[in-house]
Amino acid sequence: MLRRIDRVVDADVAALYERKDAGDDSVRPVLRQRAFHLLELGICEAGEAGIDTSGVETAVEAAFELPGR
Repeated sequence: MLRRIDRVVDADVAALYERKDAGDDSVRPVLRQRAFHLLELGICEAGEAGIDTSGVETAVEAAFELPGR
């Protein structure tokens, strides 16, 4: 299942990376949104696995300049 997720994410984002690398900065908000969503999914999954994610959540909040929860 993880390989399927990896393939889908990689295939979907390849065109965005190409545009960014060609100087198209309009894709940066899309990449930022995708990055946040993937991090959020990972944090939720880790939390369900019993992992203390408080440090990761704090780091994500800082990186994305979000207000503390």
